[in-house]
Amino acid sequence: VEAAIKTACGKVHAVGKAFLAKVDPLIAKEDWDGAYKAESAANYALEPIRAELQAAYDKIGPGDIGVFQLAMMSGVRVK
Repeated sequence: VEAAIKTACGKVHAVGKAFLAKVDPLIAKEDWDGAYKAESAANYALEPIRAELQAAYDKIGPGDIGVFQLAMMSGVRVK
């Protein structure tokens, strides 16, 4: 589980860095429509990562990965 989460986190960070590189200039130009579209594209890019993480988790146990996704979003280690 830890390896799957670590891999997913790395991919999410890469999407985040690409998003910031794209959205920051749009915000500076006050291109709110472009910034919204960039945000939508970044969210869309996260979906395959979520699916990959779910597939990895499905191999080791049944159920959903809500707890793991919450941990990844909040940045707090879940015990």
